[in-house]
Amino acid sequence: MKKLLACALLLSAGAAFNANAASMTCEVSVTGSQSSSQSWDGGCFGFDYSFRNSTNGTFDILPQGEAIDDVLWLEGCSAPDGAMSCSTTIRAYGPNKVRALVLKTDGSYEYVEARAHYESGH
Repeated sequence: MKKLLACALLLSAGAAFNANAASMTCEVSVTGSQSSSQSWDGGCFGFDYSFRNSTNGTFDILPQGEAIDDVLWLEGCSAPDGAMSCSTTIRAYGPNKVRALVLKTDGSYEYVEARAHYESGH
């Protein structure tokens, strides 16, 4: 019984911690009437029949809970420190991962990332 209670407390503490976590979303720019784009927390997908090798994508930090003091873009995208969004080239059929370090006003920090996938009809 004690183990069950300890597990329940750990799970609830983890859920409370994640409730204040920042997240990253993205959007893939697609063209044409037969195109499709979807976005969710941590990733996005875009498809069109443009036969291009790449397109544009935007990645956004979504604050939740504690206020954000600074954002450092670490991988896959270049933006000025503190910027809450970043635009970059999304390669067709390739790995497109963006990672950032979020520094919070209470002194804590966390890493957030998102992956974008683009298909162009090749």
